[in-house]
Amino acid sequence: MKIKILVLFVFITLSMKIIAQSNVTEITARVKGGSVQLYYGDVKINYAKAKNLSLEKSNEVAFEYFKKAKNIRTWDLVWSSVGTTYFILGLSPLSYTRVAVGITLMAVPYFPGRSKRFVLYTNKAVEAFNTSK
Repeated sequence: MKIKILVLFVFITLSMKIIAQSNVTEITARVKGGSVQLYYGDVKINYAKAKNLSLEKSNEVAFEYFKKAKNIRTWDLVWSSVGTTYFILGLSPLSYTRVAVGITLMAVPYFPGRSKRFVLYTNKAVEAFNTSK
């Protein structure tokens, strides 16, 4: 019984928060700890939610920029994972080639051009989203 009451309380609280935020029409991008975080009002959202909000507003320009920014971050995760795997496999029977490839792939997310493009796409997406009505 206590669990049902707790679940009901959480559901009502979240519903009230969504209703309170329903008049919000802008997305803001804030830089925290070297990463860009998106907020819809005071609620933190991810890039998938921002893409969906763009589609709801029929804003294809913002959707495409959010999609490009999300793709950059997704591929950063992929390259880091593959690089870590190559690095570890290169240490097992010491293979300098695998270690070098692993280190290079792990460093891909930190290439300056990637970070600049990510921030550029995010800023353009936020601007396009906020200017459309």
